[in-house]
Amino acid sequence: MTSLNPLDPAYKAFSVASDCFTVTTHTIERQHKELIRRTQFIGTTPAEANATVADAAKQAADLAILALFATFERFVIEHLQAANRLLAAGYPQRYSS
Repeated sequence: MTSLNPLDPAYKAFSVASDCFTVTTHTIERQHKELIRRTQFIGTTPAEANATVADAAKQAADLAILALFATFERFVIEHLQAANRLLAAGYPQRYSS
């Protein structure tokens, strides 16, 4: 199902990333060695790993805000450009005059 809201993909990506950070935090807390053996978390203390995850989550949130703003700005620009093309073509007749 496709959505008409251009912000949905950026928000969904942030939501999935946020869930991944939550899963990672729980994995670190429970010390699932088989799940973290090929990651940068092996050999770190849970406190260090959680601090790293928290920093990454903050960065992801900041980037999500930037992506949402840029997407919204692009939508507004495209909408205004389309409206300008209509006005330049004389549509609607009374408004363009």
